[in-house]
Amino acid sequence: MNGIAKNVKKLDTAPKGGDRRMPMIMKLAMVLATASVAWNPILAAHADDPAAQTVPCCGTKASTTSGAAHSSSGSQPLPCCDAPKKSLVVDYLYLDMTTCERCQSADSSLKEALGTMSGTLDALGYAVKLNEVNIASRELAAKYRFVSSPTIHVNGIDIFNDVDEGDCTHCGTLSGGSVDCRVFMYEGKEYEQPPVAMIVDGIMRNLHKSPAKRDEPYTLPDNLEKFFSGVESSGCSSDSGCIPGTTAEPVKNARK
Repeated sequence: MNGIAKNVKKLDTAPKGGDRRMPMIMKLAMVLATASVAWNPILAAHADDPAAQTVPCCGTKASTTSGAAHSSSGSQPLPCCDAPKKSLVVDYLYLDMTTCERCQSADSSLKEALGTMSGTLDALGYAVKLNEVNIASRELAAKYRFVSSPTIHVNGIDIFNDVDEGDCTHCGTLSGGSVDCRVFMYEGKEYEQPPVAMIVDGIMRNLHKSPAKRDEPYTLPDNLEKFFSGVESSGCSSDSGCIPGTTAEPVKNARK
């Protein structure tokens, strides 16, 4: 603070000429900006984060004539704004979105979470690509190494540590039997769809991890085999939804 006070004093006693006052004003602004960064908890939390240290300094600079800034109509993008974004691929994997309220709610929570994080991810230099994938076959399950519905991958990594499941009436209706879908444990409570905060936490924890290695063989879980076999024998599909034993009566879409 003594250094800041001295600078202020110099500004007060300096001659009135603008050319001599301007350098000191700029120095004082730099001192205050440094102090602000030091005490900003968000910036401090990412101080050692390599991604945070390479944040694009996007903004504009105003064209100047004789030291005076013009209006924003003459502004130009800073060169660093052209820096390429890092890719963040988010895969939302599900069995059914026509009737399964669990999958529908998880989809809504994911989009809300990404909306909440958009400013942070943009500041960290990430471009988000969201893929919504209906796992409608064993082949797709193997391609995405699908273990339970619904699942969220970030760069190929499941953002939830554990796979817990519970009976899902809607997917059971499609397959004509009992099918378990994913349930989520967060802060000691069980949810049929992941809370927004859980998704945000999962994405941030996996943000800087390398894409998942897929050397180990994939085995289709018994629960998914039961679902696919049931759908095939019932004539239903996760695209159209139908009552088992018929092909003409669609199940009412429960999504609101």
